[in-house]
Amino acid sequence: MIAFLLALALTQEPVKNDARCMECHKEAAAAWKTSVHAKHDTGCISCHKTDVVDDAGKHAYKPSFIAGTKNLSQNVCGQCHEKETAEFKKGPHWDEDINPKAKWSAKKRQGCLSCHEPHGTALAQRKAIYDQRCTHCHKENSSQRKLITSYMAAADPFDAELEAVKKLLEHPLPGVPYEKAEMARESAEDVHRTLRMLQHNCEFKELEKKIEPAMTPLKAASAELKGQYDAAGGSRRKYFLGFLGLMVVNLVLLRA
Repeated sequence: MIAFLLALALTQEPVKNDARCMECHKEAAAAWKTSVHAKHDTGCISCHKTDVVDDAGKHAYKPSFIAGTKNLSQNVCGQCHEKETAEFKKGPHWDEDINPKAKWSAKKRQGCLSCHEPHGTALAQRKAIYDQRCTHCHKENSSQRKLITSYMAAADPFDAELEAVKKLLEHPLPGVPYEKAEMARESAEDVHRTLRMLQHNCEFKELEKKIEPAMTPLKAASAELKGQYDAAGGSRRKYFLGFLGLMVVNLVLLRA
C-alpha cells in the first residue's frame, strides 16, 4: 500500500494551466469554451482549485480539489458568487439540498446545477430557466408557478426598458440633457443587479415590489430621450432639405 501511494505521488504532475485538465475532460472543455466563464477567463483551476493531476483519476480525493457535483456545486460556485449563494441559503431549495429528512428525495435535491449548466454556463435567462427547470417540479396552476410568472411579467419588460435606455445613452446628441436619464439608468441597474441576486431565494412576490419604483422614472427617461432624438432628427432633416434646396437653386442659376 505504501509503495502504491509513493508511486502515485511520483506520477503527480503540477497543473500549470487549464489545458492540462482539458486533455482528459474533453467534453467539459468543449462546453466550457462556449460559456460566459470562458469569456472572463475563469477556467478549471479557478473553480476546482486543483494543483495536481494523477493519471489514475484520483485527484477528486486530494485535499486541494473542490468537487462540483450537484449536491456540492455551491462549494465551487460560492467561491465567486458569494451573495447569490447567501441568498440561495435563505430559499426553500437550500434546505432540500442539505437536509436528508426534507420531503424531496436525494435525486431531487437542489443545487446550483439544478438551474445552471456546470461547464457550458450561459448568462442566466429567466424564461429559459423557468421553462427548462421550474416547470419540471412545480405543477401547472401551482402557487409557485403563479408567483414566478407574475414576477417575470414585471421583470422582463423592466430589463427591456433598461436596455433601450442604455442604447439611447450610447449615442449622445449635442445639446440634449442626459442627467435625468443617467440617474434613472443607474437606479435601474442597481435594481437589475439586486433582482438577479435575490432571485436565488425565490421570494418573487417581494422582488416584484422592487420593480415599479424603478420602472416609472425609467419609462419617463426613455420617452423623453426618444422625443429629444426625434426632435433632433427632425431638425437635421430640415437642415439637410434646406441645404439640398440651396444646391438645386445654385445649379439652376449657374445653368441660366
